[in-house]
Amino acid sequence: MHSQRDVRNTLSPYLGMSIDEVNTGRVLIEATRIATKYNISIPGDWMLVFKAIVTMEGMGRIT
Repeated sequence: MHSQRDVRNTLSPYLGMSIDEVNTGRVLIEATRIATKYNISIPGDWMLVFKAIVTMEGMGRIT
């Protein structure tokens, strides 16, 4: 299945990394891109959570 391959290809670079090495925002953006590509709907509430995580991560990288 192509969707499984897309998810595997997106996540495989992060295998073996510690959580502080992972760019969570990038992972969430890629996950959203894959969901959109395969017409998987993401509830609006979850999109707000994703946006908040990306924002917090960006703020953390600034300091």
